[in-house]
Amino acid sequence: MYMSFQKGFYIPKVEELIDNAFKKARDEASKVQERDFNRRIIEKEKTRVKIASEEITGTLKNIANKFPNISELNPLYKSLLANSLDIIQLKKALSHLMSSSRTCDELKTQFLAAMFRVQNKNGISKYRNEFYGRLVSVVKRCKASFEIIKNAMKNMAEIPKIKNLPTILLIGCPNTGKSTFLKAVTSANVEIQSYPFTTKRLQVGMLTEKFLEFQLLDSPGLLDRPEEKQNNIEKQTTLALKTIADSLIFIIGANENINNQINILKRFKKEIKYKPFFIVINKIDLVDMGELKEIESALKNYLPQKTTLFKLSLNKAKEQELKEIKDEIYNLNKSWYTKKGKENIKSVF
Repeated sequence: MYMSFQKGFYIPKVEELIDNAFKKARDEASKVQERDFNRRIIEKEKTRVKIASEEITGTLKNIANKFPNISELNPLYKSLLANSLDIIQLKKALSHLMSSSRTCDELKTQFLAAMFRVQNKNGISKYRNEFYGRLVSVVKRCKASFEIIKNAMKNMAEIPKIKNLPTILLIGCPNTGKSTFLKAVTSANVEIQSYPFTTKRLQVGMLTEKFLEFQLLDSPGLLDRPEEKQNNIEKQTTLALKTIADSLIFIIGANENINNQINILKRFKKEIKYKPFFIVINKIDLVDMGELKEIESALKNYLPQKTTLFKLSLNKAKEQELKEIKDEIYNLNKSWYTKKGKENIKSVF
């Protein structure tokens, strides 16, 4: 299930929900038409109980029902949410809203039945005041659940819109130029800074090449350390690699420690075994020819012989250099559009 969490839904404050419900109840009660004064008061109070309860019950149910069903989400979305949220706590909050809505409905039934037996305006107003007090108490107990759900919506809004398209994951150490690559190849509007760890979440860029559409994902930089020691930012890259990446582009920083970068390649050997990929050595203007040859030699000692390798400085890339990279993206991923495309990908190791 591919979807976007960019457009959420409004979750009011508890006090706002109560005020709105009581206002609507008061407005609806003012429309009651009864010739007998005493009877008119009784019907107005019943209307206020009915409308206030229905407004609050409806809002609580609406929030709980509109929230995406986590069990039906795409594996990446589910993993990203679990990475940033306490899923059990969130489920309890949603369940609490549903049970609270039922409590409000039961209170309405209980008090309307009691009010049916009352024949004077003083007695009926007493019941309505008591009902309002009970209703407010139930809603105020939802305050913590509201905050949990609001926080979840905020986290979900940061998850990019990922389409069911061939997905190319950009992977590498911090400050190697992954965001620069995404911007150069797809014209995506991404933040680029000269310091590491600028990218803190997955970012999407779209590339149309020879009438086919491809989806590139910029990912947070990885450090040379085991997966179990990764922080939540790094884990986004690992999750994308394991769940939705159809192919990979490793961005190597020529001015960064090559051994650390090769260690990252080695660490994910199992995950990328059946995924096509190529290498981009970036920032070659920051090293001399001797250093560049050492980097190439170190990579070739590890990579399969036919691995495509590009050498350039992305911030100064020529149009022809970018065209060659786009052609390689097309060639590696065009089979996705055929029925047996994914089945035909052979191991590159």
